[in-house]
Amino acid sequence: MLGMRLAVGLAVVLAALGSSVHPAAAAAVPAAPGGVSATPGDGRATVSWSAPASNGGSPITGYTVTSSPAGRTCSTSGVLSCTVTGLTNGTSYTFRVVAANTVGSSLASASSNAVTPAALYPRPRKPVEQRLVAGFLQLVNAERTARGLPALAASPDPEDRWGAYRAQYTHDNCSASCHARPSDETPYQALLPEGWGWRGEVSFGHLPARSYTIGDALIGFMASPGHRDILLGTGSGAALSVGVVCADGQMTVIGNVLQRATASVAFPPTPATPVATGAGAGEGCDLPPLLTASSPPTSATVGTGFGPYTFRATGKPAPAFTVASGSLPAGLSLNSTSGVLSGTLTIAGTFTFTVRASNGVDPAAVSTPRTITVAARSGYWMLGSTGSVYGFGEAAQLGSPTGIAAANIAPTPSGNGYWIVSQAGAVHAYGDATVFGGPPALRTGEKVSSLSSTPTGSGYWLFTNQGRAVPYGTAAFFGDVGSVRLNGPVLGSVSTPSGNGYYMVASDGGIFAFGDAAFAGSMGGQRLAGPVVGLAPDPDGVGYWLVASDGGVFAFSAGFRGSMGGTPLNQPMVGMVAYGDGYLMVAADGGIFNFSTRPFRGSLGGSPPPSPIIAVAPLNR
Repeated sequence: MLGMRLAVGLAVVLAALGSSVHPAAAAAVPAAPGGVSATPGDGRATVSWSAPASNGGSPITGYTVTSSPAGRTCSTSGVLSCTVTGLTNGTSYTFRVVAANTVGSSLASASSNAVTPAALYPRPRKPVEQRLVAGFLQLVNAERTARGLPALAASPDPEDRWGAYRAQYTHDNCSASCHARPSDETPYQALLPEGWGWRGEVSFGHLPARSYTIGDALIGFMASPGHRDILLGTGSGAALSVGVVCADGQMTVIGNVLQRATASVAFPPTPATPVATGAGAGEGCDLPPLLTASSPPTSATVGTGFGPYTFRATGKPAPAFTVASGSLPAGLSLNSTSGVLSGTLTIAGTFTFTVRASNGVDPAAVSTPRTITVAARSGYWMLGSTGSVYGFGEAAQLGSPTGIAAANIAPTPSGNGYWIVSQAGAVHAYGDATVFGGPPALRTGEKVSSLSSTPTGSGYWLFTNQGRAVPYGTAAFFGDVGSVRLNGPVLGSVSTPSGNGYYMVASDGGIFAFGDAAFAGSMGGQRLAGPVVGLAPDPDGVGYWLVASDGGVFAFSAGFRGSMGGTPLNQPMVGMVAYGDGYLMVAADGGIFNFSTRPFRGSLGGSPPPSPIIAVAPLNR
């Protein structure tokens, strides 16, 4: 009985423990770091990130950053940033970060933004740099001598990858650690004895100058790209001198000499000409270009004027501007002297380019890539049988003739004008369209049925119902069927995209191709539900579409986009034109049927015009 009670009691105790005690969760590797970003430097990149959302139950012991390409790495024991060195300037890199704890390493983070390391400034010209350091030391040592300090000596520094000379010194109370060096990007060590520190922002580039505090005297210098000109100053409460160092090492003083003779000291060796002073001195120094304005508008629309936008750059001589890479949007030009980018945009698309400013003084300045996205205008005109014009979308009504027997309307290449031709061959021009001659001599029963322009708008063809082609302006004659007996009148004709040929289509579906127009098939000899009334070349100029009066579409070496064949129409179809990646069809009541990815911009189908519609023309192909 006692044994049974003990067993029961032990079971109760064990049950109680089991309900409240749980085994500790095993530690795991940390989650991947997040928010990885990179900043480029000269042959290096600084990468930063955020700590993982979970350390896996064990403290983070370190992070490792790896570059792609090249697999260059840097590591930290917990700091959320480090610098990857040994990268190749001009090569694009991304970086991933791995976190580690006592269990192991996390998965790699998502890649950082892509960065391209680049030199902050070109390699200095060693002879100029030697003179610079010598002259700089001369100024510094004048201050040190006045304070009873030993002079500093210049010696070559074999570790200096720039090949310049650094000023070095020895002092009883100082060791090599006294050489203040703000970063590896700085090509000179500071000339600062122990206890003297930096004043102001430590940088090397266009602005600001690096500044050194030497007692109460300030010595600073600034270099432009290429180190072709360097500003120097030294002073005690006020500037003693500000000078420009030209390529030959001569220092030209352009500031005021206030207190000390050391202000007018020349850089060794003594220049052959006296040191100039006062305003305007130093004008003989050539300066490399520096772009100061290089951000043109990023969006535009076909057929509109751009800007003008002016790229600007400093430098001496005055820089010239050129496109360094990529291409400008079609229709724009860059003035090499003024830097003005202007013109009228002619083609939709995305265009990326860089602009170079150069004047023969290295290095040239090149902008970062600039992108301009040019949107296509969309719209179309309809032409009534008496010459009335109806515009839709961005197709502006620019004028129309009255009381004519209209035959066709055709847009100018810019979309800023159009031609209207009568059945008698009289051409009426509106907007930027130009008339290139009078009506052709027509034969008995012959009528002009269509007009099509050259790609430049400097000429056009008139086509007749009897199959004749009559060129005007720069349009060339490639042949016609004026002497051929036709099974039906020619109702539609159009030039190829190149302007080096044209198609004609007869009402029976027969196709006649001339010049570089490629014959891809026809409906000639086929039974049709209605006469063929229009033809449109596809965008690549290889094939074409035909439309019949019942809305049926026939595609030849061109993608079929759809048709109205078999669908009852209020009025018969009277025309077809190429429209973006497809085609646009119009009926006699002004109904529009759009088979393209361009937007529908309206129609007259719900309110037919007084005279029937006979043609449609796109704002641009």
